[in-house]
Amino acid sequence: MPERDSQKRVYAAPPGPPHGEVPQYNYAWIPYVLGGIVALVLALAITRLNYGYAQAPHRIVKMLLGVSFLVFTVFRPKLALHLWLLAMPIAAWLPVTGIPGLNGVNLLFIVALLGWIGPWFMSRERLMPRTRIAPALGFYIVVMFASVIRTILFPPEGTSYGATELLLRVWQRVPALAIYFVAVGSIKDYGRIRSIIGTFAVSTGIAAMIAFRQFATTPDVRRIGGGMNPNDFAAYVGMCATALAAFVFTSKAFNRAQRLVLWVAAGLASIAVLLPKSRGGYVGFAGGLSAVTFLMSRKAFIVFLFVLLASPLWAPGFVKDRVLETEVESAQAQITGDVTDKLDPSAAVRIEIWGIVLSEVASRPIFGFGFGSVPRLTLGRIGTPFSAHSLYFETLCDMGLIGIAALAWLLVACTRSGLELTRRATTPLTRGLAVGFVAATVVLLLANIFGQRFLHRSIAGSYFVLAGMVDRSILLEREAKSVRHEEVMAS
Repeated sequence: MPERDSQKRVYAAPPGPPHGEVPQYNYAWIPYVLGGIVALVLALAITRLNYGYAQAPHRIVKMLLGVSFLVFTVFRPKLALHLWLLAMPIAAWLPVTGIPGLNGVNLLFIVALLGWIGPWFMSRERLMPRTRIAPALGFYIVVMFASVIRTILFPPEGTSYGATELLLRVWQRVPALAIYFVAVGSIKDYGRIRSIIGTFAVSTGIAAMIAFRQFATTPDVRRIGGGMNPNDFAAYVGMCATALAAFVFTSKAFNRAQRLVLWVAAGLASIAVLLPKSRGGYVGFAGGLSAVTFLMSRKAFIVFLFVLLASPLWAPGFVKDRVLETEVESAQAQITGDVTDKLDPSAAVRIEIWGIVLSEVASRPIFGFGFGSVPRLTLGRIGTPFSAHSLYFETLCDMGLIGIAALAWLLVACTRSGLELTRRATTPLTRGLAVGFVAATVVLLLANIFGQRFLHRSIAGSYFVLAGMVDRSILLEREAKSVRHEEVMAS
C-alpha cells in the first residue's frame, strides 16, 4: 500500500512585511470620512442659519458656494497657491466671516495650509526642507508675538489696546508671512514653478487694470490705490513689475502664450506704478529695475540709466509735480524746526517722528516699547498720534534691537537666497526667478524706508510665495548637480 502522509506538511506563514520593515497602512478611506463630516457640518450650518438666524436663502446659497469652493480646493491642493496670488490684489475686498480674526485671506491661508499638510500626512514624506529663509522668518514671527505678549503683560502708559485686539492685529500679518512655508513645502518641480509664475503675472495684471479703471472713472481722485492704500499699492505693483521684468529677459523659458502674458502684465504694472503718486514707490521701482538690468545685461543697465536721467522730459506732469513736492516754502510746513521747515508736511512729519523714536528708544534699546507704541509716543511729544512711516523705525520702537536684528536676518537671508540662485541657475527659468526675487527685495528695502509696506498682506503674501519658489529652486538645482556628479563618477 502506498505510504500516506509520508512527507510533512508545510504551512505558509501569513503574508506580512519582511522582518524589520514598518507595515504600510492604507489611508484611502480618510477623504471619504472627511467629506461625510463636512457634508454633515454644512447641513447643520444651513439649518441653523435658516431657522436660528433667519438668513435669506440667497445669502445661504452664496455662503454654501463659497465654503464648497474652499473644500474643493482642499482636495485639489495645487490650486491653493494660485487662488492665493489671484486674491492678493483684492484682499481688502474679500468677504468677511463675522468671526474675529477670520477673513477671506485667512481662510485662503488655512485652505493652502491644509492642502500642504494633507498630502504630507498621506505620504509621510518630509514636511519641510531645510532652507535659508525658514529659520529667519520663523524667528521674526516669534519676535512679533513676543512683542505683543510684552505689551499685554506690561502695557505702556496711555496704551488703549486690549489683549485680544493686539493678538488679532498680529495674526492678520502672520498668514502673509507663513505662506512661504506652504510654498516651499508644496512646490516640488519646475512645472509648478512655471505655472505659479504665470498666475503671479495674471494677478499683477489684474491689480494694474483695477488702477487704470479707477483712474479713468474717477479723475477727481488725487491718488490711485487700486484695492489698497496708494502707498501700499505703489510698493506692491512696483515689486511685481520688477520681478516680471526679469522674466521678460528670460522669456524663452515660457511658451508663446505665457510670454504674451508676461509682457503685457509687466508693461501694465510699470505704467500703473506711476498712478499712486508715491515717492517711495518711485524710488523702489527705480531701484528694482536697476537691479534687474544690472544683473541681466550691462547694456540694458546703461540704457535704463539714460532713460531714468531723461525722466524730466518724458515723465507725466503729475509725477514731476509729486516729486517736486519734497521741498516747499516754510510757511506751508505743518511742523517747523531747523531741519524740517524746508520740507513738505509729509516729509517733515516723517523726520520729526524718526527723531522722536531715536530719542525715546534710547531708554529701552533692547526690547523697545512694545507693539503699537509709536502712536503713543508721538501723541505725548507732538500732540497727534502718528505711525512711524518707516518699517525700520517702527520695528526699532516696537521690538528694540532684537526686532531690528530679526528683521535684518530675514532680509539678509532673502537677499542671499536670491543671489545664491543666480549663481546656481542652470536654466532661464531659475535665472529669471532669482533676478526677479533680488529685484523685488530691493524694491521693498527702499520702499520701506518711507512706510510700513513689508507686512502688508498683499505685498508680503506675494513676496513670500516668490521666496518659497526661490528656495525650492535652490534645492532642485542642488539635486540636479548631485545627480550630474554621480553620473560623471559612474562613467
